[in-house]
Amino acid sequence: MASNYPIKSGNATATNGFQRRDERLMRCELSEIKALLQQLVDNLDIHYLSKKLRFACEMINRQNILEVEYNLDFLDATVKSLQKHEYLKIPAVG
Repeated sequence: MASNYPIKSGNATATNGFQRRDERLMRCELSEIKALLQQLVDNLDIHYLSKKLRFACEMINRQNILEVEYNLDFLDATVKSLQKHEYLKIPAVG
C-alpha cells in the first residue's frame, strides 16, 4: 500500500513517487499521456523482469548448493519474452 506521507530526500521533501506520477499525468495534454503511460508501463516491466530474474538466479543457486527443489517453469517463458522484446539489451535485465 502506498504511503501518503512525505519522503525526505536530501534537502527536499518529495511526495510518494506514485502520487507525483499521477499529478504529472493530470497536468499533461492528452497527446502526452499516451507516451507517458507507455513509458511508465515499460519501466515497470523492466523492474519486474529484473527482480524476477534475480530471484530465479537465487533459486537455481539454492537448488545447486542445498539440493532443494523449486518450480522454475516460468523461467522459459520469461526468457522467451525477454528475447522477443529485446529486454536483454537493458543492463538491469541482461
